Amino acid sequence: MLISGETFIDALYMTIITMSTVGFGTLHPLDPYEKLFTVFLIVISIGVFGYAVSAVTEYLASSNFFKRLKYKKVEQKIEKLENHTIVCGYGRNGRQAIAKLTKFNKPCVVIEKIRR
Repeated sequence: MLISGETFIDALYMTIITMSTVGFGTLHPLDPYEKLFTVFLIVISIGVFGYAVSAVTEYLASSNFFKRLKYKKVEQKIEKLENHTIVCGYGRNGRQAIAKLTKFNKPCVVIEKIRR
């Protein structure tokens, strides 16, 4: 708005089509200052988009996002269980108990301490 003297709507429109790389064209021929601003806007937009993609990718890849998602799904299944058996430990006896319960289609939950 300040550089080209456009209305708010026209300036917003030009900014969005430039940042989204749609690029329908300009509303009027650009002077050198408007061209420099457009170049600056495009470079900044590419940088911000690249940073956002890398940040999201890093979060998904390095965090426990998928583990937490799986844990939440299992937790929801456990909350819906009724009349189920809780097996403490998944050693030799726990495995046998689970095999028997599974054979008779009985719902069960295993509680096991994770050693780190």
